[in-house]
Amino acid sequence: MSEAWVPPRATYHLRVFVISLLLIVLFLAVFLFCVEIEAVAPATGIITARDVRELRAPAGGLVEHRLRPGDELATGAVLATLRADDAATSLHAPQDTGPWLVLEVKAAPLSAVRPGDVIAVVVPVDPQTHQPRDLVARLDVDEKNWGSLTVGQKVRLHSAVYNHRLHGSAEARLDRLEPFGEPAANGARRFHAVAPVTQAPFPLPLGSSFQAEVIVGRKLVYRVILEH
Repeated sequence: MSEAWVPPRATYHLRVFVISLLLIVLFLAVFLFCVEIEAVAPATGIITARDVRELRAPAGGLVEHRLRPGDELATGAVLATLRADDAATSLHAPQDTGPWLVLEVKAAPLSAVRPGDVIAVVVPVDPQTHQPRDLVARLDVDEKNWGSLTVGQKVRLHSAVYNHRLHGSAEARLDRLEPFGEPAANGARRFHAVAPVTQAPFPLPLGSSFQAEVIVGRKLVYRVILEH
């Protein structure tokens, strides 16, 4: 003869709920106070190069040239001639490295310039790839994140030119933290940092912008939540 069915006690479902809730709280406590995750400081910025140079007029006069942005110049090549009265002075590309890529032309052909005026802005390029050498990421960092940065930290760069979900990210490493903050939007202040690019899966155009993550170490989850 089978035993008669006995209904569960009135508190059975309440006990199950309380035990489940305690397990969830325990899991959250372990996750928040025992688990470490990568901590990053966000930043923005632009790509530049370490050896960008301004070529200035050695003398005054009318400048003659055929320069255009994107032209590539050999080391020591004559890039412009300055004429004043019967005298002519040549302006050369730098002698120490090269070839050189013309980034900007500041003086129009046959315009009058004074000594020291900028004629063109150039950067050295790799002779095989024809890409600028020694790229540098110049970072803008909010002051609330500035205290976490130290020289040598790794930086992930998400270029605005290439979707990082499709093309990946470039990498850099902090080399210099500039000591003076400047005003930013809404009354906040920001600081600048310089990070030479160490690896990039794609060409990074000079002057292009990026979103960056400076890897500042590992922190407990609750600290990361509080700091953000």
